Amino acid sequence: MEASKAVSISFEHVDPTGEVKEKKNPIIFLHAMLCSKKIWGDIPQTVANSTGRRVYTYDARNHGETTHADESDFSFSFNVDDLFLLMDQIKTEMPEHPEQFILVGHDMGGITAIRAALKEPAKFEMVFIVEMYAKPVSNELIKRTKEFVTTWTKCVQELPEGTPKEDVTKLSVESLYGKLEQWMKQDNEKASYLNGKFEYKKSTTGWDAYYNTNTLVKALEDLEKHQEDYQGVYDGPAYFLYGTKSHYEVNDAKDSMKKHFPKAELVPFEGGSHIFVADKPVELAKVIGEKINAVLKV
Repeated sequence: MEASKAVSISFEHVDPTGEVKEKKNPIIFLHAMLCSKKIWGDIPQTVANSTGRRVYTYDARNHGETTHADESDFSFSFNVDDLFLLMDQIKTEMPEHPEQFILVGHDMGGITAIRAALKEPAKFEMVFIVEMYAKPVSNELIKRTKEFVTTWTKCVQELPEGTPKEDVTKLSVESLYGKLEQWMKQDNEKASYLNGKFEYKKSTTGWDAYYNTNTLVKALEDLEKHQEDYQGVYDGPAYFLYGTKSHYEVNDAKDSMKKHFPKAELVPFEGGSHIFVADKPVELAKVIGEKINAVLKV
């Protein structure tokens, strides 16, 4: 497998109100494709407060303020390399030099968390996989994702010059759902996207997406041709969180979960779409905090 080139990872952390409990391993949140570390809103701080742990968020490669690589230097597998590099950096800056981490990964971030936990299981105390299953995604879903990525980018780029930043999400999402094919409009995600905390960057004519569209599309095309089954087992606590109205239907993939995550537990979010992190933040933070505290005896 081709080695990835190192990138500059943009990350932030929050500490619980008061102080970090001694010898408690940190938590890392990994966002979905097309999002950034800002998508989590107040969830990291809430989880930090409830668990007494430091919580990190970061922008994945080709998203937000982290390096945007060219098409020849990106594969989704590189996200795992980036995560391990970030973990090494965290070890040097935290007084306790933690050897283990807790991961919370959504969508693309969930794929990264799954791959990382199966590759180096001893490095992780617990994992939360949000809206992703432990098997390769279907080519049909990849096709739909490519259409969504390219169409949303165009919708952002086509907004009138002078559009206020606070209006970009509303106007671009309204335009997006006017252009998507009917079968994509039925996925119950529009409200979630309208609620999401998405980032954009200035362009010469207005606004542009804060993710690398061409590189992501090329990586998705490569993924269609070269998907591989997951290998390995993570025997620690693992939670697969899913929206009951999501078209991903994570709850239908129990066999693959148990194969690779023997202690996997499914956690439903009633009425949640694939992007329920945007419109059920209180519920999500509560579940994460409670699971950590119950299992790890905080």
